[in-house]
Order: sequence, then structure tokens, then C-alpha cells
Amino acid sequence: MLRSFLKPATLLIVLLVNSIYAGGSGLASPAAGRKHLLAVGINNYREKPLRGAVNDAVEIRETLISRFGFAPGDTTLLTDSSATRAGIIGSIVRAIDAVGRGDLFVFFYSGHGSLFADSSSSLRDEEAVLDLSSMRAQGSVMQDGRYDSTIV
Repeated sequence: MLRSFLKPATLLIVLLVNSIYAGGSGLASPAAGRKHLLAVGINNYREKPLRGAVNDAVEIRETLISRFGFAPGDTTLLTDSSATRAGIIGSIVRAIDAVGRGDLFVFFYSGHGSLFADSSSSLRDEEAVLDLSSMRAQGSVMQDGRYDSTIV
């Protein structure tokens, strides 16, 4: 069943960690602190391997370093065999420890993704954002337009 939902996906999450510390007083300028990156790219899947995901992660890292002032030492690049569940979670935990007040943390993922029904969500996902055509073609029905996403 999971195989029918595998989709190439690129996910970019920007987390302004300083908003946690701002205590409701607004956001401090993200440029005031360090900029951290965790970039993950996975091409090597047993089923449906990809060709450009690792390149996406490498390119986003190079772009953030060369154009946006990220220090190479504040970036982590995980690709293929290093982009395991343990590797990704471990890198996120290390980032949580490293990120401080006024810092910026970017998590970038390029690889397969999946969707599953989320009956507990109060929000409907916009079908215009999600490519559900292949799921409908395969007869997969999601509950009431409410989905959660995963990385694979």
C-alpha cells in the first residue's frame, strides 16, 4: 500500500528558532544570529530510485553558503546511506542543541514522500497543492481532504 503513495517530494521548512525565545515580543532579526542548515537528499531507494534528490540537497547547501551567508560548519548534508532515520533524527537533535536565540534553522529534504489520512485534523488540505491524481487513479481514497505527510 505504501508503494502506491511514493512521490518525489521536496520539502523546505524554515524554523525561526528565535520566535521560541522572543516570548511574544515579536521576532528578532534572523540575520542577527547564526544560520544552520540540515539538508537531506535521497536517491537510492529499493523501489523507484530517484536521480536528482542528492543534487538538490548539495545545491541548496552550496547556494545558502555562497549567497546567503551560511557558514559551512553550521551546515549538515546527509545523502543516501547517511540519510537514515537515525542519521536524520540525530542531526535534528544536534541542531536543537546548537541553535540559540536569534538563530535561523533550515531543514531541507529532497526524496520520496508519502501521504496518509489524518482524521483528527481540523484543517482540510488544498488539493491544488497536492498531486492526488495518481492516488485517485489507483483508487486510493483519503478521508475528507485531511492528510499528513511523511518523508520516506
